[in-house]
Amino acid sequence: MPITDHLPLQKMHTLAILCRKGRPAIHLIAFSNNNSEPSEFSATALLQAYQKLKSTYHCPVEYSVVNGANKAKAILQYAEKIKADFLLVYPEKETRVGWTGTKICDVLPSFSKVQVLAVQPASY
Repeated sequence: MPITDHLPLQKMHTLAILCRKGRPAIHLIAFSNNNSEPSEFSATALLQAYQKLKSTYHCPVEYSVVNGANKAKAILQYAEKIKADFLLVYPEKETRVGWTGTKICDVLPSFSKVQVLAVQPASY
């Protein structure tokens, strides 16, 4: 689950439902640019998500900081690396790969078992 500059409430609600049905291993992903500087990153949001998931939902949680100018591509590479079952992303913000705006689902290899679950962000 990607984390940017705010706590992703809709994603957290979705994870709450998933945690009631089982004990999924959750991976929180923060982003940095190639200079190792934070890019749309808030340590506060990451810490809040981590604490809430560990204390309230009692699911195993890990976090990583990934590099890459394109969020969707970085998310997809990380998911393949950890052999994720599914990605929990916001549509449009976290699903466009490359300058052409190709959707993340369209670039998944045909043999991939990764499911993409797009959750509409709460309006601010």
